[in-house]
Amino acid sequence: MLNSRDERTGMKTFFLFSLILICGFQCSIAQTAPLKQWDIRYGGSDWDELSCLQQTSDGGYILGGHSYSGITGDKTQASKGGRDYWIVKTNQDGVKEWDASFGGDGDDILTWIEQTDDEGFILGGYSWSHAGGDKTEDVSLAGAELSGR
Repeated sequence: MLNSRDERTGMKTFFLFSLILICGFQCSIAQTAPLKQWDIRYGGSDWDELSCLQQTSDGGYILGGHSYSGITGDKTQASKGGRDYWIVKTNQDGVKEWDASFGGDGDDILTWIEQTDDEGFILGGYSWSHAGGDKTEDVSLAGAELSGR
Protein backbone atom coordinates (compact mmCIF):
# COMPACT_ATOMS: atom_id res chain seq x y z
CA MET A 1 0.00 0.00 0.00
CA LEU A 2 1.31 3.48 -0.84
CA ASN A 3 1.75 6.00 1.95
CA SER A 4 0.46 9.55 1.54
CA ARG A 5 3.91 10.84 0.43
CA ASP A 6 4.09 8.16 -2.29
CA GLU A 7 0.60 9.04 -3.50
CA ARG A 8 1.66 12.68 -3.90
CA THR A 9 4.83 11.92 -5.87
CA GLY A 10 4.56 13.16 -9.41
CA MET A 11 1.20 14.76 -8.75
CA LYS A 12 1.06 18.48 -9.42
CA THR A 13 -0.59 20.11 -6.46
CA PHE A 14 -0.81 23.84 -6.33
CA PHE A 15 0.49 25.98 -3.48
CA LEU A 16 -2.52 28.15 -3.71
CA PHE A 17 -5.65 26.27 -4.66
CA SER A 18 -7.45 29.47 -5.35
CA LEU A 19 -6.63 32.90 -4.00
CA ILE A 20 -9.63 35.02 -4.69
CA LEU A 21 -9.74 38.72 -4.05
CA ILE A 22 -13.25 39.91 -3.40
CA CYS A 23 -13.78 43.65 -3.24
CA GLY A 24 -16.74 45.45 -1.76
CA PHE A 25 -18.33 42.47 -0.02
CA GLN A 26 -21.29 43.46 2.15
CA CYS A 27 -23.46 41.06 4.09
CA SER A 28 -26.97 41.71 2.95
CA ILE A 29 -29.63 39.58 1.31
CA ALA A 30 -30.56 42.42 -1.05
CA GLN A 31 -26.97 42.86 -2.33
CA THR A 32 -25.63 41.09 -5.41
CA ALA A 33 -23.02 38.38 -5.03
CA PRO A 34 -19.40 39.55 -4.74
CA LEU A 35 -17.39 39.57 -7.96
CA LYS A 36 -14.16 37.62 -8.31
CA GLN A 37 -11.38 40.05 -9.20
CA TRP A 38 -8.71 37.45 -9.97
CA ASP A 39 -7.85 33.78 -9.43
CA ILE A 40 -4.23 32.66 -9.71
CA ARG A 41 -2.51 29.38 -8.79
CA TYR A 42 1.10 28.98 -7.69
CA GLY A 43 3.10 25.79 -7.27
CA GLY A 44 5.82 23.39 -8.29
CA SER A 45 5.71 19.79 -9.46
CA ASP A 46 5.22 18.22 -6.02
CA TRP A 47 3.10 18.88 -2.93
CA ASP A 48 2.87 22.59 -1.98
CA GLU A 49 0.46 23.88 0.66
CA LEU A 50 -0.72 27.34 1.72
CA SER A 51 -1.07 27.92 5.47
CA CYS A 52 -1.11 31.71 5.89
CA LEU A 53 -1.38 34.94 3.96
CA GLN A 54 -1.43 38.65 4.64
CA GLN A 55 -1.98 41.81 2.64
CA THR A 56 1.25 43.82 2.59
CA SER A 57 1.77 47.55 3.05
CA ASP A 58 2.23 48.02 -0.72
CA GLY A 59 -1.24 46.55 -1.42
CA GLY A 60 0.12 43.17 -2.54
CA TYR A 61 0.10 39.88 -0.65
CA ILE A 62 2.58 37.60 1.10
CA LEU A 63 1.61 33.92 0.90
CA GLY A 64 3.23 31.38 3.19
CA GLY A 65 3.23 27.63 3.48
CA HIS A 66 5.44 24.64 2.85
CA SER A 67 6.68 22.85 -0.23
CA TYR A 68 8.15 19.50 -1.25
CA SER A 69 8.86 20.88 -4.76
CA GLY A 70 12.26 21.65 -6.19
CA ILE A 71 12.83 24.25 -8.91
CA THR A 72 9.70 23.73 -11.00
CA GLY A 73 6.64 25.72 -11.93
CA ASP A 74 6.56 28.91 -9.84
CA LYS A 75 9.21 27.73 -7.36
CA THR A 76 12.68 29.15 -8.03
CA GLN A 77 14.79 27.50 -5.30
CA ALA A 78 15.78 23.88 -4.76
CA SER A 79 14.35 21.83 -1.90
CA LYS A 80 16.62 21.80 1.14
CA GLY A 81 15.25 18.59 2.66
CA GLY A 82 11.71 17.33 3.17
CA ARG A 83 9.21 20.17 3.36
CA ASP A 84 10.58 23.71 3.39
CA TYR A 85 9.02 27.03 4.32
CA TRP A 86 7.93 28.66 1.03
CA ILE A 87 6.83 32.28 0.72
CA VAL A 88 5.50 34.03 -2.39
CA LYS A 89 5.15 37.81 -2.68
CA THR A 90 2.57 39.12 -5.17
CA ASN A 91 1.44 42.55 -6.25
CA GLN A 92 -2.16 43.75 -5.77
CA ASP A 93 -3.22 41.89 -8.94
CA GLY A 94 -1.80 38.56 -7.76
CA VAL A 95 1.22 38.64 -10.09
CA LYS A 96 4.21 36.96 -8.45
CA GLU A 97 7.07 39.35 -7.65
CA TRP A 98 9.39 36.86 -5.93
CA ASP A 99 9.49 33.65 -3.88
CA ALA A 100 11.87 32.22 -1.28
CA SER A 101 12.41 28.90 0.51
CA PHE A 102 13.87 28.28 3.96
CA GLY A 103 14.62 24.99 5.65
CA GLY A 104 16.97 22.28 6.80
CA ASP A 105 17.45 18.58 6.09
CA GLY A 106 14.04 17.48 7.45
CA ASP A 107 10.52 18.84 7.45
CA ASP A 108 9.92 22.54 8.13
CA ILE A 109 6.31 23.74 8.17
CA LEU A 110 5.47 27.44 8.06
CA THR A 111 2.34 28.35 10.04
CA TRP A 112 2.63 32.10 10.54
CA ILE A 113 3.90 35.16 8.64
CA GLU A 114 3.75 38.86 9.41
CA GLN A 115 5.16 41.96 7.77
CA THR A 116 7.54 43.91 10.01
CA ASP A 117 7.83 47.69 10.42
CA ASP A 118 10.98 47.71 8.26
CA GLU A 119 9.02 46.16 5.32
CA GLY A 120 10.53 42.70 5.84
CA PHE A 121 8.73 39.59 7.06
CA ILE A 122 8.95 37.38 10.12
CA LEU A 123 8.10 33.70 9.72
CA GLY A 124 7.27 31.06 12.32
CA GLY A 125 6.38 27.42 12.31
CA TYR A 126 7.52 23.89 13.11
CA SER A 127 10.78 22.17 12.27
CA TRP A 128 12.02 18.60 12.37
CA SER A 129 15.35 19.53 10.73
CA HIS A 130 18.78 19.45 12.30
CA ALA A 131 20.90 22.59 12.33
CA GLY A 132 22.14 23.24 8.80
CA GLY A 133 20.83 24.72 5.57
CA ASP A 134 18.90 27.81 6.66
CA LYS A 135 18.37 26.46 10.18
CA THR A 136 20.82 27.27 12.97
CA GLU A 137 18.84 26.57 16.16
CA ASP A 138 16.04 24.39 17.51
CA VAL A 139 13.69 27.38 17.40
CA SER A 140 12.08 27.77 14.00
CA LEU A 141 11.82 31.50 13.36
CA ALA A 142 13.13 33.25 10.27
CA GLY A 143 13.25 36.76 8.88
CA ALA A 144 13.13 37.82 5.24
CA GLU A 145 13.81 41.16 3.57
CA LEU A 146 11.27 42.61 1.15
CA SER A 147 13.23 40.99 -1.71
CA GLY A 148 12.78 37.53 -0.14
CA ARG A 149 16.37 37.13 1.04
